[in-house]
Amino acid sequence: MNNRRTSVVLGVELNPDSVRNAIQNSKINNMENVSFINEDAGEYMVKRASKGESVDLVIIDPPREGSDEDFLSSLVKL
Repeated sequence: MNNRRTSVVLGVELNPDSVRNAIQNSKINNMENVSFINEDAGEYMVKRASKGESVDLVIIDPPREGSDEDFLSSLVKL
């Protein structure tokens, strides 16, 4: 029995042009385990945390106003 999970990379970005570019780059680089969501990352993380979901790793590059208390508390929950 194989207990390994398939790694999935999820990018969340508010700028639709950045999402389109990321999708195009992932296709160019044959990255099949990558998905992108066009949404405010802080709001997205709050929703996931409120559902009790978890993640293994989060890499953030938010603007200063994006690192508010809701964002950071959701990050801890995830």
